[in-house]
Amino acid sequence: MTEHTDKPKPLCLHCGRPPKVKPETSRRRNTGLTRGLCIQCYGKAHRKGALDKHPKVSRGFERELWSKALTVDNYVNIKTPNGIIAEHRWVMEQHLGRRLVSGETVHHINGDRQDNRIENLELWASQHPYGQRVTDIIAYVATHHREAILAALADQNVAA
Repeated sequence: MTEHTDKPKPLCLHCGRPPKVKPETSRRRNTGLTRGLCIQCYGKAHRKGALDKHPKVSRGFERELWSKALTVDNYVNIKTPNGIIAEHRWVMEQHLGRRLVSGETVHHINGDRQDNRIENLELWASQHPYGQRVTDIIAYVATHHREAILAALADQNVAA
């Protein structure tokens, strides 16, 4: 009779703890690790943009400092020395000269989530709804589409 020897379970490269794994009855074998890290360490490293600091983990996933990436929601994220942050929040922090506090949000006046010029950003002390104010939309259209408005008004005057 052969003696059963258990293989040593893989440990997290950062904290050294054994990860939580799916039961053996699972169809897909799972070590509980993502790129060598347990779920808690992976989440922390990802939020801080520190995945490239783990040499065994980073293979092909390095991200340069100050590089930009587009999120699924069309926001621009940048990698700073303090981690990954939404660019519009970083721009507002630089403008104010301080970190944003809990509850403060940054609103894009023209609704374009990739337009992170300070003139297009507004600091709110609470959550803000989706979309733009009607007055902001009218001001934008009047500024950037003046000829189209004048042509439409001329067409209405001719029809009337």
